[in-house]
Amino acid sequence: MEVKQEFNIIEDSATTTPDIDGTTPEPDVELEQTTEQQSKDDEKDTEKVTKTHEDSEQDEKQDEEYDFTDSDEDEFIKLIIMDDTELEKDQTEHQTTRIGDSVDADIYQQLKDELDFDLNDIDQDYNMDNVDNIGIVLDKLDAENMNVLLQKENVKDKLEQYRKIKETTEEQFELKTELLKTTVAELEEQVNQMRDEIELIRNDIKMNYEAYMNETCSNKTNMVLEVLIADLYQRCVSKHLHTYTTLELLTQFQDRVQFLLASINILPKPIVDAAKAFVTRNITETNKSAAHAQRKLNELDNYVHHLERSLAPPYKKVGKPLLRRSQPPTTPPPKLKQIQTLTQDDLDYLTLFTDFDPRTDNAEEVAKKYLSQRKI
Repeated sequence: MEVKQEFNIIEDSATTTPDIDGTTPEPDVELEQTTEQQSKDDEKDTEKVTKTHEDSEQDEKQDEEYDFTDSDEDEFIKLIIMDDTELEKDQTEHQTTRIGDSVDADIYQQLKDELDFDLNDIDQDYNMDNVDNIGIVLDKLDAENMNVLLQKENVKDKLEQYRKIKETTEEQFELKTELLKTTVAELEEQVNQMRDEIELIRNDIKMNYEAYMNETCSNKTNMVLEVLIADLYQRCVSKHLHTYTTLELLTQFQDRVQFLLASINILPKPIVDAAKAFVTRNITETNKSAAHAQRKLNELDNYVHHLERSLAPPYKKVGKPLLRRSQPPTTPPPKLKQIQTLTQDDLDYLTLFTDFDPRTDNAEEVAKKYLSQRKI
């Protein structure tokens, strides 16, 4: 609205400016139409300015709500951020260049792209011959530059925040990687320990199994039992053992016994009674022969015992041992007969590796004999 009022003041001054002679010209109809057209254009321009202002506020809100990523930051930096030196250069160029036909096309395009501002609009809206209009234009340019600077500061703050966040995330990821490395190393150590323990357990099982098998194979009772089972199989089932195991021999013997019991049930009673009597008679005879043999063995043991007693020396009855009131005197050990011809090395050899006794009478001869064998 302030811009619109300034525009109206400029139009009023333009309509009431006196001529060179000092007389005010009468207003023409065409001039009034042009002023009305200009007022309409001014209203449109003010509406555009308000719209642009609202759009800029919305953009700022969106920028505040928008979260930048790395690619967006790079594009935003390339498009918006400018160094202070570049901004000062642009301001000096805008101040020094003449607005109008002398402005180059590059500056036209730069102003249009960066600030969304066209100099052709300025020519239509303002009379550039007036200093006030030029000041308004420059104020507008300064406001746009200040807006850009504010956006730059906001972006710098956001970039600094994102840099800090990036550094913290990198540190966290490094810590996590270090923790993962340590955990992996610990797991590898545990796995190696488990493998070693498994290997030790396998070796223990193997050794115990081998020891058990050796014990079972070398046990006398097992061997005797196998021999008895084989003898029973040969006497009752078949004389050919083939390559049967002990369990197979027992199963065949069991089958044979069951077959015999089944056949006994089929036989008539007189035959069974006669067989029972025959078996009992044989059992009694074998028992009598076994008892007779046992009696003979006992008699033989008695004869041997009497013979040993008769051949043994006579028994001497010894009285009660004398009880001493004090300890008996300790007799010194007998002195060994030292051989003068032997060295310490020879004595060590004779005492450690032979049955040499220096207390005997022929100790010298025995020592010479052993030493001669040692030299050989």
